[in-house]
Amino acid sequence: MKKLILLITFVLLWVGWFFSYPYLLMWFEGFSFFSTLPDFTWVHFKFPEDLFRYVGSFLLQFYAWPAAGAAIQAALPVVYVASLLLLVKAIFKRTDGLFWLAFMPLPFFVFLQLSDMTLVRAGAALIISAMIAVAAFGLSFFVRKGVPFPG
Repeated sequence: MKKLILLITFVLLWVGWFFSYPYLLMWFEGFSFFSTLPDFTWVHFKFPEDLFRYVGSFLLQFYAWPAAGAAIQAALPVVYVASLLLLVKAIFKRTDGLFWLAFMPLPFFVFLQLSDMTLVRAGAALIISAMIAVAAFGLSFFVRKGVPFPG
């Protein structure tokens, strides 16, 4: 059931991006530049912000096709929600009715994508949430889940 809801979320976000913002997606591709030449990478690479900019530039080169750009733009929030779902599973005892908690920051993340032309902030938020979720899930094997949530 949870996978179906994540799939429906992906499809709805893809339809929203593809039919509402196809020219914006193509403009995002034209806004960034990706190259693997050594002079470009060594001159423009400063850790950690430019690492996200470099990865974002790699992803943005596929935005020339609005369908691919919409798929990437829809996949980023779905991965973000999946990492938050893993965090919810790691913190609470019973997670039967707590699936909605992972969806609470979804509108803010989509708004972050609209205002970020280089995918730096969206990529950083995605990586940070994934690292926190994996760390919390790893700690949940050693620490007993003790946060009860009323039904």
